[in-house]
Amino acid sequence: MKTLTKTQFRKAIETISKQMPADYSMSKALLYGISFDEDNNITFNEIGSSGDVYELLNPFTAIEKMKGFDFFSVVTCGWAAPNNQDDDEDNGIPPSQHPDKRRVMLTVNATTDNKIGSVISFQDDQENPVFDYGDAKGQLAEAITELIDCYKMEQE
Repeated sequence: MKTLTKTQFRKAIETISKQMPADYSMSKALLYGISFDEDNNITFNEIGSSGDVYELLNPFTAIEKMKGFDFFSVVTCGWAAPNNQDDDEDNGIPPSQHPDKRRVMLTVNATTDNKIGSVISFQDDQENPVFDYGDAKGQLAEAITELIDCYKMEQE
């Protein structure tokens, strides 16, 4: 597994984001094994897909598919909508039914030495993705961390 500095990791996340072979209409979460050659060119290999991103990240099925890759990326799409603090009539409406809904793509990238970064982009504003280089919290971040930890134990 290639070890990256923080700067190299940030650049890799940004490059992966620009070259990711996924689109906003996809109906399943995808798992990619990513390889870098000596010139840091990227190769994407789809190694899994599922309608449930957490099923896709199940260590019992994902670890074997991840072997031999420098990076792995999970990509999922869905709807996002504002959640106003006011008690207005649109609060509580599922994002897919909200009048101000936006199509969103989330890409979570990780290495097996516990570097995790993510990118959120909106279909109507693809030129301005939002990057996170390891501060993400929540259920998906925990699932990625668990997968990395299980992968590392498997390699010992």
